[in-house]
This record gives sequence, C-alpha cells and structure tokens, in this order.
Amino acid sequence: MDGTLLDSMGVWENIGEDYLRRCGIEPPEDLTESIKAMTLPQCARYFCQRFSLPHTPEEIIAQVGEMVGDLYRSQLPLKAGVLPLLEKLHSQGVAMCVATASGRDLALPALERTGVLKYMQFVLTVDEVGIRKDTPEFFRKVLERLGTPLEKTVVFEDALHAIEGAKAAGFSVVGVYDSSMEKYQAQIASLADRYFTSLEEWKEVDL
Repeated sequence: MDGTLLDSMGVWENIGEDYLRRCGIEPPEDLTESIKAMTLPQCARYFCQRFSLPHTPEEIIAQVGEMVGDLYRSQLPLKAGVLPLLEKLHSQGVAMCVATASGRDLALPALERTGVLKYMQFVLTVDEVGIRKDTPEFFRKVLERLGTPLEKTVVFEDALHAIEGAKAAGFSVVGVYDSSMEKYQAQIASLADRYFTSLEEWKEVDL
C-alpha cells in the first residue's frame, strides 16, 4: 500500500527521528536503516529497548498513531495511475488484495477514502500475519488466503526488502518507483521482473 498505491512514504521517512526528538533524544545516524523493515509494534519495542524510553510499546504506538492517523484518514493521495489500473484489472476479473506493513486502523480509512478498497478481496497487515514483509513466508500466507496460483500471481512493490521477500517466495514482481527508495532503484530494477517509474506506464501494457 504505502509507496505503491498510496503516496505516503514521506510520512514515515522521518517519523522515527521526529518521535525521538519529541522525547528529547537525538536520533543516531543508523536509525533509518535499522528500522526500515520493521512494523510499528516492532519499532516501538526496539525504541523501548535501545533508547530506554519511559513509555510502553503500546504507548509509543498510540503516540505515533496520533502523529500520522489524521493524514491517512483525510489527506494522503493515491499515486498516479492507481485507480485506472485497478479498474482495468477488476473489469478483467483479476483477484486483488492489499498486503501492508501499516496497521489496519491506518490502511482501511485511507483505502476506503481513496476508492481503492472496493477493488480488493481483503486487506491483510503484517501485524495480523505475525511475520515481517521481508520474508517469503509473509507472501506465502497472503497467497494462501488469496487462493490464486503462484505462477499467475504478481506482487506490486516499491520497497527493496519486500521485493526480496516476494522473489524468494517465487513470485513475479513489478517494481514501482518511490522516492523513499531512491538509492535502491538500481537494485530494484534488476531484481523485479518489470519496473515502472509510475503506474501510469501500465497504459502502454497489454494486460
């Protein structure tokens, strides 16, 4: 969802640093790399352990949720080309779902507001699966629920760690450009089966 369907990664790029500064802690240089593949609950536990914060993981999750929740509910836009692509796939009877590292409380309001939810069979979050998105097991769990053949199922992804997980599980992958992954674009383009700088480029593809 984030960075592939929803233009939302800018919200998360600095949220860890912003949160630590609110707590009076100067973020270390390795913070972004350390937490890039973590879910929010995993980040909250990591912050508690590494920075000895005077908050429980649940309190940290609630505080971060307040920081970003309104943006998901009312402001964050879709990336270019999303709705025309989903409409075309839906008209052809293609089964689709959203598998996201964001929590359901953020994902559902954003997907419903932007008109994406009606095209999806279901929305499944990393927290619900209990497995990180950089693992092949996560994508196998999603496929099990979607019920489509592996060889006919395509994963759309913007994040390198998630693309690595999907490829390790045997999926075909479409890499989608997002500025948050700028420094990994060469790796993403070489690893993905197809790579697009915008989903609008699917207008040129015979689906």
